[in-house]
Amino acid sequence: MTQTLIESLSEFKTKNKNKKNIKSLVPVDLKNDIEVPIKDSRGEFNEQFYKWQFINALIDCKYFKKKQIGTEVYFPKGNTNNYLKVDAVIFDDENWFETYKKFRKEKDISSLDVLRKKIICAVEFKRQDGKDIEWYYSTQLKPALKESERDYSIGIIYDKEKLFLFKKNKNNVIRYNHSLNSKGDESSTKEMNLHIPD
Repeated sequence: MTQTLIESLSEFKTKNKNKKNIKSLVPVDLKNDIEVPIKDSRGEFNEQFYKWQFINALIDCKYFKKKQIGTEVYFPKGNTNNYLKVDAVIFDDENWFETYKKFRKEKDISSLDVLRKKIICAVEFKRQDGKDIEWYYSTQLKPALKESERDYSIGIIYDKEKLFLFKKNKNNVIRYNHSLNSKGDESSTKEMNLHIPD
C-alpha cells in the first residue's frame, strides 16, 4: 500500500534521525550515489536533510519515478560562466539525465533546448521555518520555473516541512491554491499570501 506524504516524511525522519550522512537518491548535478551530510555543526537537521526527506517522499508515494528527478541542476544565466542552480527539477522523461550530461559536458545548446521542454516541476529547499519565503520565491523559484518552456509547470518551496505550491501557466506564476492569490491570476508577489503555507 502506498504511503501518504505525511507518513513518508515522518518515516524518513525517524529512520535517519541518528545519521550524519545519507546516500543521494537521485543525481546531484552529474554525480550519482554521493554521501550527503544531513546535520549541521550543532547536530540539527540541515537544508540537505529536508531536500532528501521530500525527494524520498515524492518517490515513496509514487508521485514521480526516481529517474525523473535531478538535484542541483544547472542552467546558464547570462554569460557562459554564470549558472542558475536549481535545488531539484522533475522532468517528464526518465532519459533526461543523458540530455543534461550532453549539455553540461559539451555545452550543447540543442540538448539545453530539449531539457527545457521536459521540465514539469522546479523545487527549492529551505530551513527558514517560513521566513523570507517571498525573497526565495522571487529570486530562486520563479527564475527556476521560467527555465521551463512548457505552457504549464509546478513550483514548490519545501521549507522545514512547510509546503508552498505554485503553478506557472504560460508566463504567469501564482499560488497553486487559487484562494491564496488576492487578485486571482493577476496577483503579484505581494498578493500571493506567501506567509501562509499550503
